[in-house]
Amino acid sequence: MDYLLRDSHYLGVKHSFDYERILHYARVITDEGRPHICVRDKMVDTIYQLYSTRYNLHKHAYQHPVALGVALMVEEAIVTASTSLKICGKSIVECLDDMEAYTNLHDGIFTCYLQIAFMLSLLYFSQIRDSNDPRLEEARQLLKRIEERKLYQRVAHATYKKDECQPSTADLEKELENRIPW
Repeated sequence: MDYLLRDSHYLGVKHSFDYERILHYARVITDEGRPHICVRDKMVDTIYQLYSTRYNLHKHAYQHPVALGVALMVEEAIVTASTSLKICGKSIVECLDDMEAYTNLHDGIFTCYLQIAFMLSLLYFSQIRDSNDPRLEEARQLLKRIEERKLYQRVAHATYKKDECQPSTADLEKELENRIPW
């Protein structure tokens, strides 16, 4: 619930669930050896409101096509730069095995672009952007595109039911080629 309250607040999304009431009436009850979080039947509307808020945040923020596109671009920029960037003399990948270097990795909020809570390493961002290293050119260009709002666009969307046969990767690639206008 805390992340729903936080994200609703920072995104300016209204929430209609009463978290204090939920916390007051929720109980952990063990049934057949398994613990369950339970609430009284009179709490049904409040629980529906909680899940409605969660659904709206996923629809309008977490899973929004633009948000997902920016997240993919940021990920590609960091992965592209991961062997060249140094934190305490170590590459990003090497930081995973070096506790001192790992503790110098910082997360920040990338809200200036979409006003949603994308976690982005600001240290990487500034190192990539300010570097003259030619190995970081591709990453620099990706971050520049984000700053200029030249974002990835969704070219197709498909939903398949569980019992439907899903197309092969080759079929999907062919379909995408037909949909892309250039």
